[in-house]
Amino acid sequence: MSTSILETQRRTTRKSSDFRNKLPRIDTRHKKLGQAHSANRINRHLDRIQSLSQSLLDTYADANGARKAEIASISNAGNSADFTEFYNRLKDIKDHHRRHPDEKVEVLELEVAKVDEDQELEADYKRYLAHLVEYLEGFCKRALPLLDHASLRNAATEEVNEWAASQDQDMADPSCSVTLHKKAAEVFAANGGKISQEKQTEVVQSKLEALKEVKLLEVTIQKLGESLVQQREDTRDLIERKQTLSVDEIEKAKAEDFSADEEEEEENNEIYNPLKLPMGWDGKPIPYWLFKLHGLGVEYPCEICGNFIYMGRKAFDRHFQEWRHAHGMKCLGIPNLKHFQEITKISDAFALWEKLNTAKKAEAFKAEAMEEFEDAEGNVFNKKTFEDLRRQGLL
Repeated sequence: MSTSILETQRRTTRKSSDFRNKLPRIDTRHKKLGQAHSANRINRHLDRIQSLSQSLLDTYADANGARKAEIASISNAGNSADFTEFYNRLKDIKDHHRRHPDEKVEVLELEVAKVDEDQELEADYKRYLAHLVEYLEGFCKRALPLLDHASLRNAATEEVNEWAASQDQDMADPSCSVTLHKKAAEVFAANGGKISQEKQTEVVQSKLEALKEVKLLEVTIQKLGESLVQQREDTRDLIERKQTLSVDEIEKAKAEDFSADEEEEEENNEIYNPLKLPMGWDGKPIPYWLFKLHGLGVEYPCEICGNFIYMGRKAFDRHFQEWRHAHGMKCLGIPNLKHFQEITKISDAFALWEKLNTAKKAEAFKAEAMEEFEDAEGNVFNKKTFEDLRRQGLL
């Protein structure tokens, strides 16, 4: 049965009015689900109202003149006694209801119910699955960079196509106890009417396409999860191990992991150094001109330090006050004095030490020769002379 433009305008106007009447009830009906939930529902209703209003504006604009022609054919201004158009429309209506005797004239409430809770929950569930697939794919790219995502997607698509084919077979089997056809018929029957076989097929096909999209996301998540079995087990083991550790042990483990990462990074960063130049404070070879300026290419061996070789004059001068040279002198039984600066051979150190001991003995204090005495007249004598004169009675 063809629908006239005027009838379409009437139905559209009523739909828009029903959606507007539902707006005040949304806030209180869904208050327990939160303000954001109610705001999203209101936004969808407003979008629907705008869409219907725009459709009404287009039909009232009558760009192709179809509405004006329909009004003219109904009014029949030229002959008020001609009811041909009226009877033709009445005949179409009777023929339609003769073919579909139990069909309701309108199922407007069912159309409004398309944005009910079930549809909203399905949309939320689909968005959740899409976000989960996006997260898992990103994680797999980081944890399993060699994973073939294209093959995984193809396998998921093939599995969903097989499932859809089985659903098509169920749709064609009237003996099936639970089918999408029956579900669609039950929905329309619950609203006070029945639906034709053609309409059932159209509804079922639309529902099946929506289910295929959700099924594809679910199968993709399942296959990504199968690829991450080892990672899940490792994560579970790590959490269980951390639950047995104290706070101090956890902090210590973090510090060890950080130092291990630094060492690994240093090992992986190979430095090109063909001239074997010393490393600077930044971990890189120093410039060659600085190497030559400080004479770092000159070797200074030290026998006292176990024949250790010092590169450069600066390092050689500094090593006499460092632990290695001090330990070597201690092993020789010689104090590490300033006198031994520049002495690197063991024989030279012993020779100098003996010379210092001899000079020390020669400079030892002798009381007879170095002590001085004075008589009553102010004459100064050493101790030996003073004692001899006193014994002789000359003083």
